[in-house]
Amino acid sequence: MARAAAAVHQPDATARGTWRAVMPLLVPPVAWTASLGLSWLVQDFTCTAAITAGAPVPGTALLATLLAINTVLLVVTAGSGVVSVRDYRAVRDAQASLLRFLALTGAILAVFFAYGIVLIGAMPLVMEVC
Repeated sequence: MARAAAAVHQPDATARGTWRAVMPLLVPPVAWTASLGLSWLVQDFTCTAAITAGAPVPGTALLATLLAINTVLLVVTAGSGVVSVRDYRAVRDAQASLLRFLALTGAILAVFFAYGIVLIGAMPLVMEVC
């Protein structure tokens, strides 16, 4: 009994690889949601505060802030896609079909959500900031 209690369970390499492969599936949707939420929050707060105070809207500063937020989140999403592609190449010849599927799905999700972040970031360039 004491011997069984002393043994600490260590996850095998497949479990560690699965968790590493699942993280790129979560990063792009979270980054896209953050892009959407932060863009709306910053823009709405700044425009409402300027209009309420009767001050001119700081259009250039607001545009730079929105572009910076979306650029950072786009880089995070692209980094997640790069990790997925690297993982796919690493397990391409292995017999780990689950890890190949997760890596390929992570790369596809990164492309789709990066496109969404680009559209959110381009909105202030196409339309008025406020």
